[in-house]
Amino acid sequence: MRFRFSGALFVRGYRAMDIESLLDGLQRGFESFGGVPAIQLDNQKAAVAKLLKGRARTETKLFAAFRAHHGFRTQYTMRSSPDENGAVEATMGPAARWLFPIPSVARMADLNGYLAGCCERYMRHQIRDRSGLVGENFAVEKNLLIPLPARRYDTGKEQRVVANAQSRFRYRDVWYSVPLAYRGREVVAWGYAEELVVRGDGRQIARHARGFEKGQMVLDPLHYLPILRTKPHELDHARTFRDWT
Repeated sequence: MRFRFSGALFVRGYRAMDIESLLDGLQRGFESFGGVPAIQLDNQKAAVAKLLKGRARTETKLFAAFRAHHGFRTQYTMRSSPDENGAVEATMGPAARWLFPIPSVARMADLNGYLAGCCERYMRHQIRDRSGLVGENFAVEKNLLIPLPARRYDTGKEQRVVANAQSRFRYRDVWYSVPLAYRGREVVAWGYAEELVVRGDGRQIARHARGFEKGQMVLDPLHYLPILRTKPHELDHARTFRDWT
């Protein structure tokens, strides 16, 4: 996210280009800047369900609800317009320089901590051919932002699923576990940019870090402990317990 007048930046890394990540990134950006700006987007599938004439778009249901909650306007780049699409990408030039050479980090949280520091330092930068520092110009631009809503938006994507006989269900081609008591039952999964929360019987029954590899198993060994009462040998052989430390 970059402001046109001041050049102020909010940059955050994600492991997927999906609606969960888009909404999380926008909301964090709004909160970082203390207000909601108008947004220019390319025609990414997370936000756009159908391209119409000119700049008109049918937005995806989740993005339209998010936009309505925050009250911002969205302008989309023209279809088949390399100049406009290139201009959107060019606004992130400073971020590209921060990522080359590739930072040596072990976790996504470390990368985002590094990027947050870069954004903060950039506020003290003066862009060539502009007067004033980025932060000074943003102080003026901030007065034009829409105030943040009183209620924070829940950026999760809801999906009703049925746990199979192995007490697992699939969300975006990744398998997740729930307690054995929920085998064969419907539960509600809420997918976020970095985690997945599962609810059943009106309460939270599981929480997982999101997986991103097709066919990946994200299993909580605690969900399968009842099996050990009757099959203690499973502790040595079952996939669920194999890597449990």
